[in-house]
Amino acid sequence: MNKKVLFVGHDLKFICDFVTYLSHYQPIGWPQVISYRGHALPENCVNSSLVDICDVIFCEWSLGNAVHFSRVKPFGKRLVVRLHAQELRVLKSRYLDKILWQNVDALIVISPAIKNRVIQLYPELYGKVFFVPNYVPSRKIGSGKYSSSPQFQIGMLGIVPALKRVDLAFELLKHLKSVDSRYSLSLKGGAPNDYTWMQNRPGQVNWYNKTFERYQNLVKDGSIIFEEESDDVATWYESIGVILSMSDIEGSHQSVAEGVASGCVPVIRNWDGASQLYGNPVFETVDEMSEYVLSFKSECAYHSLSSNIRNNLSGVYEFEKVCKQLIELIF
Repeated sequence: MNKKVLFVGHDLKFICDFVTYLSHYQPIGWPQVISYRGHALPENCVNSSLVDICDVIFCEWSLGNAVHFSRVKPFGKRLVVRLHAQELRVLKSRYLDKILWQNVDALIVISPAIKNRVIQLYPELYGKVFFVPNYVPSRKIGSGKYSSSPQFQIGMLGIVPALKRVDLAFELLKHLKSVDSRYSLSLKGGAPNDYTWMQNRPGQVNWYNKTFERYQNLVKDGSIIFEEESDDVATWYESIGVILSMSDIEGSHQSVAEGVASGCVPVIRNWDGASQLYGNPVFETVDEMSEYVLSFKSECAYHSLSSNIRNNLSGVYEFEKVCKQLIELIF
């Protein structure tokens, strides 16, 4: 008999490919979705008929959905919750502290660092917390590099909010161009003024304005290229050779995994948990990053390094492998 899984969440972008995968997975099948807006779970969006006939309730993000179903968990149902990073950073008291963890059968986290933090905060979850990385779906993997010299094409996916630290990307580019003028930086994603919620953060808006002004010469000479936000990230990965992760804080920084799977060399700042997810090297300073990028300036050195990193890491985030890990925890 097929098992029935009900996915509940406000933002399903990190799980939607898995939902599709389950629809073709014979022992399970029948994935259904309850989707809504906002972190709180609206009372009128809970479809009781779907809840009644499902075997497993999967809460994507540990927010109002997990609070609700941990408190009204139907008898005989399995409750699986997935936690990213935002819930711990800014929403802990509003949601995590209100979840009845004794009613959660499995908590899935996206990094070892988050797993350790969760167990520190909620010791009763020991033995029920499992690290499963975010997968990289094939639609987000570039098929090759169309640039003749990809080692000079640096990319950063997402520059908002300020903790993404685009200023460090600009500073790295400045260092590199002082050695070789061929380096360029492609920034893909929305600008600060594209997000309405940034209007409530005037301090950050001012910081962005000053940052762009400070590096205006790099924009004017064409060294910094702005790419609009779009779903076609695979093509963008094909145009760059180095993927940056400059953030102060991250959960797993999915663009690193996607970039590596697409043949990019990652340059990762030492945010908490980075080395556990992606190995070494990770970097403390822009000087260290610059020295590293310059070390594979030759095309031969770049392709050798890119191939080694891809072979070592991409299997960890391979789509079907991660899907099977999730299935084991769901049932």
